[in-house]
Amino acid sequence: MTTITFDTLAFVKKLKSAGISEPQAEAMSDAFKEAQQASIDGLATKNNLKELELAVKTEIKEVELRINAKIDKLLFDIKVFFIIMLCAMVILNPKALDVISKILGTVK
Repeated sequence: MTTITFDTLAFVKKLKSAGISEPQAEAMSDAFKEAQQASIDGLATKNNLKELELAVKTEIKEVELRINAKIDKLLFDIKVFFIIMLCAMVILNPKALDVISKILGTVK
């Protein structure tokens, strides 16, 4: 928990010197101190930010790995489909092998 030092005595003295009664000045000092603490309780510390950064980086890496795996599978599926289509073309028309060889730059 982060705390900020607040000189309540100096605060009360300043209010009293401005004409505010001591009980009112003390109540205002307490209220100000509580409000100040409540406002900093929700703040993130450097350690909180480092932990969050690490968690985000880890999640990004995991997503990247999953995406790359899906891309690799899609590329494999496309290659398999392409090979099946070429085989079907050759089965339906054996002369297609000559055309395919020329396109791929391979020798029959």
